[in-house]
Amino acid sequence: MNGFLHLPYHYPSRVVMLRTPFLTFLILMASSIFNAKAASFEITSLKNIMKPTNALAKGKVSDQSTGETLAGVSVRVKGTNNGTVTNAHGEFSLNVPENSVLTFSYMGYKTIEVTFNGTTTLDIKLEKSENSLDEVVLVGYGTVKRADLTGSVASLKGKDLEDQPNVRTDQALQGRVAGVVVQNNSGGPEGGVSIRIRGANSLTYGNDPLIIVDGIQNASIATINPNDIKSIDVLKDAAALSIYGARGTNGVILITTKNGKDSPFTVAYDSFVSSDRVRKKLGLLDAKTYATLLNESQTANGYNPIFTQSEVDALGKGTDWQNEIFQTGVTQSHNLSISGFSDKISYYVSGNVLDRTGVIINSAYKQYTLRSNLNIKATSKLTFGLNTFASYDINHSGDPQGAVRSALSWSPTKPVYESNGKYSQPGGGVGPNGVYNPVGMAKEIVDDRYNKSFTFAPSAEYQIIPSLKFKSIVAYKVIDRFSGYFNNQVVNAGPASAISGSTSMSQYSSLQNSNILTYDKKISDHSINITAVYETLQDQYRGSDQSAQGIPINLGYNGLSYATTTPYPQPRNEIVNTATRSLMGRINYSYKDRYLITISDRYDGASQLADGHKFENFGAVAIAWNIMNENFMKKFKNTIQDLKIRASYGAVGNAAVPAYASQQTFFPGLDANGNPTLTIRQLANPNLKWERTTEKNLAIDGSFLNNRLQFTAEYYDKKTTDLLLFKAVPTGLGVSSILSNIGSVSNRGFDFSVGGTPISKKNFKWESTVTFNLNKNKILALAGTDTVYNSFNDFPGVTGSFALIAGQPISSFLGYEFAGLWKSNEASTAALYGAKPGDAKYVDVNNDGIIDKEDIKIIGSAQPKFNYGWTNTFRYKNIDLNIFFQGVFGNQIYNLTQKGTGATGTQLLTQWREGDEDTDIPSVTGRSFSNSSYWVEDGSYLRLKNITLGYTLPSSILAKSKVLSSAKIFFSTTNLITFTNYSGYDPESSTGVDTNGGVDLNVYPSQKSFTFGLNIKFK
Repeated sequence: MNGFLHLPYHYPSRVVMLRTPFLTFLILMASSIFNAKAASFEITSLKNIMKPTNALAKGKVSDQSTGETLAGVSVRVKGTNNGTVTNAHGEFSLNVPENSVLTFSYMGYKTIEVTFNGTTTLDIKLEKSENSLDEVVLVGYGTVKRADLTGSVASLKGKDLEDQPNVRTDQALQGRVAGVVVQNNSGGPEGGVSIRIRGANSLTYGNDPLIIVDGIQNASIATINPNDIKSIDVLKDAAALSIYGARGTNGVILITTKNGKDSPFTVAYDSFVSSDRVRKKLGLLDAKTYATLLNESQTANGYNPIFTQSEVDALGKGTDWQNEIFQTGVTQSHNLSISGFSDKISYYVSGNVLDRTGVIINSAYKQYTLRSNLNIKATSKLTFGLNTFASYDINHSGDPQGAVRSALSWSPTKPVYESNGKYSQPGGGVGPNGVYNPVGMAKEIVDDRYNKSFTFAPSAEYQIIPSLKFKSIVAYKVIDRFSGYFNNQVVNAGPASAISGSTSMSQYSSLQNSNILTYDKKISDHSINITAVYETLQDQYRGSDQSAQGIPINLGYNGLSYATTTPYPQPRNEIVNTATRSLMGRINYSYKDRYLITISDRYDGASQLADGHKFENFGAVAIAWNIMNENFMKKFKNTIQDLKIRASYGAVGNAAVPAYASQQTFFPGLDANGNPTLTIRQLANPNLKWERTTEKNLAIDGSFLNNRLQFTAEYYDKKTTDLLLFKAVPTGLGVSSILSNIGSVSNRGFDFSVGGTPISKKNFKWESTVTFNLNKNKILALAGTDTVYNSFNDFPGVTGSFALIAGQPISSFLGYEFAGLWKSNEASTAALYGAKPGDAKYVDVNNDGIIDKEDIKIIGSAQPKFNYGWTNTFRYKNIDLNIFFQGVFGNQIYNLTQKGTGATGTQLLTQWREGDEDTDIPSVTGRSFSNSSYWVEDGSYLRLKNITLGYTLPSSILAKSKVLSSAKIFFSTTNLITFTNYSGYDPESSTGVDTNGGVDLNVYPSQKSFTFGLNIKFK
């Protein structure tokens, strides 16, 4: 632990703030506030002597329209910290000075002020607010009202997530936030989701947004229980993101979990169970048809038939390998929570169990989470908090990707098991020789992964004076991971000496300390909010792995130490330490609630960079004009409730620089005589620095027709420079490349969202929201070349087909342009290209009469032109119906999965034959290239993502129950209908993302789900 806490930061010895005038100004201002407080001590003391007499104010708060009492309403003496909240019956009592003003505020209701003149009992009625401008938005290290927002921040509330069951929090964001693209890369039970906010910026070190949960950074969104969420706020433009400096370039998702302050003592149980089935199956030949076509191909190519006619006649349907590896999966989720509050304490405790059986045999996932949020009001000024979180997940599978590949290419004439009970083997002239039994690949391979995480985060907040408060958070997090792999050689009937396995263990721990000083004051027409932050973050990673062969078969991967052979690579042990320190300052100023300006600056330092480049400034400025608060707009108030223009410019960075990246490192080893050696692993680069993104943002917000129609439209222009790329160096230096800051990428586009309530009657309401994002991604410059080839998705026949190309979007596909098949009447022309009728025809780009590498061109890109979502919620009395559509347009997919069905797919039924030439399937003797646009398909789709129908028990029935306070049952379907021209399992799936995106190579298929669930709250 000592080695973890005492890291070599190498920070400059001089005072950091002197290099940041803006932060110096903030600290001087804070100092003046303290001085002013001291100078006014005598006056304050005199006021205390003359303090008016207190009286007991008590009463009840209820809903103005329904008369229902409201629990958790904040009751506070205006301008002081003296306050309380209403109890379960909506009642409150508070000692207050006579003639003081009491403010009553509650989420979703209009805040009111009441002057207390000694009346014995107050009867307060609150009116529901349909005005989203009163909504409080989390902006990082603080909150603002949406009406005062200057940056680009999109929000989802917990109730928005409750309209449909969500297995994962990241999936709940899909199509609901403009500018946020959520892609389900895999249909596996553990999920496989990528999130991109306004495009991908980096080509080397990741584009994942920073996830912050209750102020704790680097959270994993996959472990967050959707039932725990109170709100999600997404920071999108540089003005909103600059307060996170070097961590902000990919966007920030701020998640606030429930704290028990919204309701009295409550026990809630939420549960659902779903039946999951593969969304679609690919068309494969049955055994008899396969054998017939195979014989035809053999004969046409001058070989003997594989099957005799009597053998063909005896064949039936044969083995449907998709049916053999697919099954009906089951998902269960059970969540129990306890929450509540009193005058001094609020608490929220929840536990969740998620159990998923995959749609491929022998694949399953389990997750257990436990969360506890506790807040204690020690005094009128001092509040303590303690947030803890623990999760444990288990992912078990065979080789699902290998099983899918085998199922699509294996002969239906082969059985699952031979007569001796062993798996059938490849060979016999049918099926590929290097691919093994699909069922065996799924069942016999062992791939286990275990993850445990624990977070402990105490905090304290002190109200120094009514306008100034200080908060400190200390968060310790530890994540332990273990993975084990074992191949028992049963599926391929291999020798005992080849039985192999491997294990990998790692531990990641971090210690975060955030200290936040906030000054908030309104003087006449001027409102000012100042935030100053000092923050440190220390990380440590420990990892080790080993592999071996000749393991006793009954020991699995736990038997590595009993193996007969330990092949290369040798066991690895690694420890990595990094640390950052940061100063941040932000000023929000408003004049008459009309003219708003936000100025922010963050000064980040990181240990992984070399001296002279450890520190960097990231600043931003944003302005906004609330047009509706102008006098000349008052006459339109009945029609237009809000109209605001926003503009911003700022800079952020990408902190994903590897530890020790600027230093020279070595591989330890042994020479032929057993003497220790060092081989250069990485060259030093003392000039290495962060990737840097600057962004301009222009937006307009509007609200019309008594807030029943609301919209936001934004234009953004991002440019990322100093990209981290590997630059080629002379091999005489011992390596082929060095990590350098070269290259740039741009993202330009529009975010648009419109929502409202088209119908609002007494018993019926229709709410609808549309989100839209158009993003144009372009690589502006690379490492001294126009093209960098990417081998991540290379596959036999398609090597060199994936590249990064200057002037093109990230992830472009290269190959020959397919132009159909040569027809019989084109035989002479085909012969000039060495082809014949029935062969694939390709475009001769340079018109030289030869199809060669000079004719390879860009044939597609994984980047979509735009993404969209449409959510509709209908409520009729106690019935609610949620319908959600989501889609993507303009991207291409390299369908290598379909390529695997070249000898087994039903498309062979329409292959080219003389006299029947209206097809694009080459003849049985036809020649074609693998790296061509023939395998590139349109990935656009529109999906009916979810339909949820719910029924809530009427209050008249619940009033008779001594146990239930609310109850709801629901039925839901997911991925019910998909409109697409894509021929693969799912247009959304991809083997990789960003530079590796857009390739479907035997990805775990997605599924349709049918779900039944209930939500219950107990008295």
